[in-house]
Amino acid sequence: MDSFKNAIKNLITKSNSSPTKIKNYEADTDGNSYDYCEAMTLAGDVAIISNSNCNYIISSNFVSEYILIPDKIFNTSKARIKVLEDVRENYVRCKSIIYSKLLAELLIKKLNTQYIDKQSFFIRETFESLLNKYGSYKLDGRHYIENVFNYLQAILRKNGKTISFGIFNSFKCKAANDEMFDELLQFFTSEPNSIFDKHLSLLNIFKKIFTAQKAYSYLKYVDSYVYKEVFRRIEFQNSNPVDECDTIQIAIDYDILNIDQINNINDIKPISHSILVFMVLEITLISQKLANFILDISIYPETFISLALEQKRIIEKYGPKFSFYKLKKMKILDSAILESIRLTELSGIERQIENNYILSNGVELKKKKTVKFGRFTHNRNPFFFGKNTHEFDYTRNLQLENELANCSEKNLVWGIFE
Repeated sequence: MDSFKNAIKNLITKSNSSPTKIKNYEADTDGNSYDYCEAMTLAGDVAIISNSNCNYIISSNFVSEYILIPDKIFNTSKARIKVLEDVRENYVRCKSIIYSKLLAELLIKKLNTQYIDKQSFFIRETFESLLNKYGSYKLDGRHYIENVFNYLQAILRKNGKTISFGIFNSFKCKAANDEMFDELLQFFTSEPNSIFDKHLSLLNIFKKIFTAQKAYSYLKYVDSYVYKEVFRRIEFQNSNPVDECDTIQIAIDYDILNIDQINNINDIKPISHSILVFMVLEITLISQKLANFILDISIYPETFISLALEQKRIIEKYGPKFSFYKLKKMKILDSAILESIRLTELSGIERQIENNYILSNGVELKKKKTVKFGRFTHNRNPFFFGKNTHEFDYTRNLQLENELANCSEKNLVWGIFE
């Protein structure tokens, strides 16, 4: 027993080595996924990233360890707060994170089959209108697009402004007619998936200062809109009912805002910034992945055919009307979406290290530094994902019995068991 205690004590107090330094593959234009995976393997799946705002990256060898390390050691909130630390006050950043989680929980409760059915109609309508606009022509009953990349870019912008599951409803009227809104939307969604993926170059330092100034002006604009909209809705709530799956309305209905304590526009900031988080997430997590998925099924026609046949079978058996039950039956669709995400997902799930921590291989990570999980290389690990992990295989997740809705070591789409 004493020897076991001594071993644990040594693990906590001593470090056998420091991490290897590797280049920032996810920000560099040269190099490829094979080089990146090899570099991480040679580094033992833990490395210092050069030219990055994030200090460390760890990958597959430590996935279970990363899941189990408590928040008091690898802090989630402090890492997230850094994203906009130059333009938001501390109390606003902290409260907006809390409000974002609360709004997400309430929004999910509000979603129902009827609402999703309505949104799916908007998506279909959007796709069809863009097909006609971007050089599409029809031959033998099939649509052909002359420039698929212009089409995908249009989907990204169109989806961001008009399609949502309650995230953008608060802003739909603004999105349709307001150039400033369109501008801020592009601004907040043009950054990398993670703020930590950027280079630390002189150019980017100047860019960061300029970006902070623009971000501040856009945040003020969102604050002003939400502030006016909240009181407009309260005044006319009986005569002008709104969609129940609407983030502003949810904040009002569930008294998240605490209206009696809102004396000026500064008091609205935490909730308006949390709504802005939803806006950014919709485009980065839904629209971009949707565009990548469309590109994948365009490149691999056998995938498209399998998906079409699966949906045809389900419609013939259960009818054309949407339902969650039928959606759960679309196993090939689940597998194909997850495969597309697997190959396009960057590293992330950042943490701030609160105390010096020694990994199970003896490598020490220093406190007050940041660490992220290497999803990019993890998602190409043959141990978890089988053969040919750098290639798209829409059946892969069917074979692995890996479902889109489940969070596991083989599916980090939803985070890492947060």
